Amino acid sequence: MKHMIAKSVATVALASLVSGCFEPPPAISTQTGFRGLSMGEVLHPATVKAKKERDAQYPPAQPAVKAEGPPVSKVYKNVKVLGDLTEPEFLRTMTAMTEWVAPKEGCTYCHDEADLASDAKYTYQVSRRMLEMTRHINTDWSSHVAQTGVTCYTCHRGRPVPPYIRYLEPRLPLDNAVKPTFVEADNSGQIVRLAKNTAYSALNYDPFAMYLANDKREIRFVPQTALPPVGVSRGMERRSMADAYSTFALMMFISDAIGTNCTFCHNPQTFESWGKKSTPQRAIAWHGIRLVRDLNMNFLTPLKPVYPANRLGAQGEAPMADCRTCHQGVTKPLFGASRMKDYPELGPVKAAAK
Repeated sequence: MKHMIAKSVATVALASLVSGCFEPPPAISTQTGFRGLSMGEVLHPATVKAKKERDAQYPPAQPAVKAEGPPVSKVYKNVKVLGDLTEPEFLRTMTAMTEWVAPKEGCTYCHDEADLASDAKYTYQVSRRMLEMTRHINTDWSSHVAQTGVTCYTCHRGRPVPPYIRYLEPRLPLDNAVKPTFVEADNSGQIVRLAKNTAYSALNYDPFAMYLANDKREIRFVPQTALPPVGVSRGMERRSMADAYSTFALMMFISDAIGTNCTFCHNPQTFESWGKKSTPQRAIAWHGIRLVRDLNMNFLTPLKPVYPANRLGAQGEAPMADCRTCHQGVTKPLFGASRMKDYPELGPVKAAAK
């Protein structure tokens, strides 16, 4: 009797564990590529519904205003970004930004109430640079964001700190004092990274630090032999198997960040090929990787001296971005809802003000 009870308890425990790791049926499969190659997305309706409800919380657009009057840079002091807008456009954009970033804190999250032109608060300095970054994305990265564009809400979602900012991981090997929950030792005693960065694989790589925090490392591998030589041989670039593992870790990382599977971008018949055998989504993702690098290197990392110590990472680095920062588990942020049409002020600088 005791044996039967123990077996029943173990069965229930196992069932609970399994049900917590997998999504129950049904699932919906949508073809996204060539027929006969299993190119498509497999999505769970309940998960998609929950994400749509989350993304539908975008604040309604502020009422349109007439672009009348001189540039706001001639009306207010210390307007170094958006100075090409008129006063009505500028105030409309500031109001929207408050809703996107600090709806509870209000204008004083960035501004000194006694002197709105003061840039004494670090949040004022950071937001100025973020506005420059937003315009940069909408103007120079249409190869990735097209005409949909981005606003502050794309990442912030009504919070002063975006929910998916990114810091560097603790360096390996780790000592006993710094051991995050997603790191443990395997049977050989080697410390491996688990789950968090590589979609629950045990690949011992940090794809963010290797490929997205900067552009020092190329993302490519086409090994022709079991043990390919590293370097250049007979005019061909050779890559080690380690490059294959780390690239695979990056691909799993991106798939998890945008909530889809490998065949959304890749042709499983020939993963590395471009041209007619590739997909439009893969080209968009290629530009997306370079966009993330650009933002981290030229906008986010340089803000380190501006941040207080409590906003820096464990290695003293400024908060950065990765694919999940904008996408948040869906292939198109906010399910592709265009915001540039509501806020063209966040697009290119007006020609007359250049």
